[in-house]
Amino acid sequence: MITTELIQRYFGTLEEFERFRLNWIRICTKINEAGVNAGRREAAEHRAQTMKII
Repeated sequence: MITTELIQRYFGTLEEFERFRLNWIRICTKINEAGVNAGRREAAEHRAQTMKII
């Protein structure tokens, strides 16, 4: 768990920490979406190969 002391040491203010936290969540969300989409692409390519479409 992050403490107020750590927030002050590394971010200066709670506001700066919240900005960082929001950006981190956005980045993680994009990575997760990309991973899901990559899995769907791989499945689609596998189906296409099985059906000899490609």
